[in-house]
Amino acid sequence: MRNYTIALLCCVLPIWLAAQVRWETGLLLGGAGYQGDLNPETYPLLKELNPAYGGFFRYYLTPSFSTRLWGLSTQLSGSDRNFPQDAPHRLRDFSFRTKFTEFSLTFEWDPFGKSHYPESKYRYHPKVTPYFFGGIGLARFKPETDYRVDFKVDENIAPPILADEAQSRTVQLPVVPFGGGLRLDLSKSTTIALEGALRFADSDYIDGVSASGNPKRRDWYAVAGVNLIVRMGVRDSDGDGFLDKIDACPRLKGVESARGCPDSDSDGVEDAEDACPEVKGSLISGGCPDTDGDGFMDSADLCPRDSGIVETEGCPDRDNDCIADIDDACPDLPGLPGFGGCPDTDWDGVSDKDDPCPDEKGLPGSNGCPEPDTDCDGLIDKYDRCPEVADTTNQYGCPDTDKDGLIDLDDRCPDKAGSLVFKGCPDTDGDGFPDPDDRCPEIADTTAGHFGCPDTDKDGLIDLDDRCPEVAGLLNKFGCPELRKEDQAVLLRARKEVRFKTGSAILLPSSQKILDKVAALMLSYPAYQLSIQGHTDSQGKDEFNLNLSKKRAKSCYDYLLLRSIDAKRIEHDGLGETKPIASNKTAQGRVLNRRVEFVLDVVQ
Repeated sequence: MRNYTIALLCCVLPIWLAAQVRWETGLLLGGAGYQGDLNPETYPLLKELNPAYGGFFRYYLTPSFSTRLWGLSTQLSGSDRNFPQDAPHRLRDFSFRTKFTEFSLTFEWDPFGKSHYPESKYRYHPKVTPYFFGGIGLARFKPETDYRVDFKVDENIAPPILADEAQSRTVQLPVVPFGGGLRLDLSKSTTIALEGALRFADSDYIDGVSASGNPKRRDWYAVAGVNLIVRMGVRDSDGDGFLDKIDACPRLKGVESARGCPDSDSDGVEDAEDACPEVKGSLISGGCPDTDGDGFMDSADLCPRDSGIVETEGCPDRDNDCIADIDDACPDLPGLPGFGGCPDTDWDGVSDKDDPCPDEKGLPGSNGCPEPDTDCDGLIDKYDRCPEVADTTNQYGCPDTDKDGLIDLDDRCPDKAGSLVFKGCPDTDGDGFPDPDDRCPEIADTTAGHFGCPDTDKDGLIDLDDRCPEVAGLLNKFGCPELRKEDQAVLLRARKEVRFKTGSAILLPSSQKILDKVAALMLSYPAYQLSIQGHTDSQGKDEFNLNLSKKRAKSCYDYLLLRSIDAKRIEHDGLGETKPIASNKTAQGRVLNRRVEFVLDVVQ
């Protein structure tokens, strides 16, 4: 790395002499430290700090953003002896040392860059400012690791050490540096900076220890120090404070407003391009006066005291119709040249200010007002509510298809004769609800909230939506009654009393009595549906238990079909051992878990 650094410095002088002000070069002197398997997590570890040096070139993309090419050389070291006396690492007693070189490319952000080197003029601002950077690089290293282990004493550590020795060789690895610093401008051409950065390498072998240490955590290192920076190409030939690079007249002393060129009238337009070099003007008007600031020099502006636009040769045009206000008969309304700048909204050839009907296109000789009868029904369009449809049966000029005295345009039911009270709709059952709003248009019912439908059992749910219209029930049961407590007890008993042959889906004879009672319940509650769910304990394989639970639920289903229960009212399934109600660790708990549950309810 030392040879690389010397070569880098030898290139600095010729490049410095020819480069522009965007370039800088510098040297780094500082220290480097490593963090990995052979150092404790306390950082930095001063006893393992090693000298670091290098050089770089920086190029400014903008005053605040730049890129930097690095060259760095240093040494890293670490040892288990850095750990506390009681740490197990002290018994291992590994150590390492490695020399390495690094080349990297970083991108930097200086939030106060414009205060150092503004684009319009170079000024020296001596103050401390921060900067931040990050990038990517390539590092080359060869760890020299002393494992200090007698394999005869500890045979278990031999394989990982042999694996680490096989991996520890001279390698080139990508690294990711990022960090920041503080810089101070000493003069126009020199700067000093304090800088620090972390380097993360894509390797756990910087110290030669991975398999025999902590292979899950990668090694990293940090470099910090002092940068001495020289700006290249700082020249100002005419001494006007503008660098030659940005000075439009590098041999003539000038001012900032004219980019470094002479400007006798101080109007920001250099004398060589100023049409009026002795009279102060503006850049947009070629250096001549522009009193109203509209971009037209006073000598060419038809309205030099009032700001205007190009289309009106510098005169104002408030309504933007390209007719100057001084020539516009309607200066606040966009208009047409043929009408003196006034509008003709209906395009009938009469300007709005002279048109009694400005929104209606008129006929020749009608002074701009229309008198047409488009559908020829004897009613002019102005009074015809249906000007495109001929009708002579009423005063509105519109058809009444159902002949109920309400024109189709206002009739809610235009194809059915109805009452004016119901906007032309009929009330077939005469209950006060028009047919479109009556859910039972053929059955009269005047109860509020029933939508014209009866509620036979008076349970608050109309018969149309009531599953049990003859028996008062609950809304959450769709109008059906709740199961009686004694009937609910039958379903709970069925869970305990329905039994099968061991490991089989064959019902025991003792199960038939309770299943008959379940069938009787279904006949007593014809609107209810039955759900049969089979369950097992955790003995045996999961797949066997699942299949067995399904078969047992199916056996109960088949039995109920034999008792004349409609198959559409029953569903069945098996859940295996997934939903126990007791512990499967005891015989009593497993008995409870081997069950068939019966759920009788009204479903949607």
